[in-house]
Amino acid sequence: RVLIPPAALYSASGAFANGAIVSGTGNGINGTYYNTIDFSGTPGLQRIDASGVAFNFGTASPGGTVPAGVFSVLWSGNLNVPATATYTFYVVTQYGYQLFVDNAVTPIIDASGSPGYHTGTVALTSSSGGVYPTISMYYTAQGGGNQFAFMSWSGGSLPWTLTPGDRLYDGVGNGLAGQYYNASMPNSLPVV
Repeated sequence: RVLIPPAALYSASGAFANGAIVSGTGNGINGTYYNTIDFSGTPGLQRIDASGVAFNFGTASPGGTVPAGVFSVLWSGNLNVPATATYTFYVVTQYGYQLFVDNAVTPIIDASGSPGYHTGTVALTSSSGGVYPTISMYYTAQGGGNQFAFMSWSGGSLPWTLTPGDRLYDGVGNGLAGQYYNASMPNSLPVV
């Protein structure tokens, strides 16, 4: 069993044309890091996480002005599937994690405040480029404890592996993405 590899994540540098992938590989997923557990306030760090969601922060800060021990991360972008199949996603975390795929209102993995190993499945097709909006929400309140989050996948002929960054895009290259919420995080999805 392996985590979802970074090779399944893509950036928005013109990677899509009419919903189909036209470039070779992606470069990761957009990571927005907050100085709070509830995704509020001004982000302390924004970056493309080229390795996908595969982090052992240990007791250190993830970077920027984000403190160690109490923070949240919103990873957002698009996932490209290699074939039509039912995919199983696997998450290992020491605190809270939610995974939403294909604009789902209900997370396929909801590990809110529940450490350990979690799985969820979803049927996805490779037609029209096989690109699906993906949101991962991670938060920790360990206050100095070991902080980690790893996401992997399997499905069809795809063996269990890290979700690769070259299968993840941080957007579709058609402007800026806005996310609007009508409830406090981490238990809600964007409404627009």
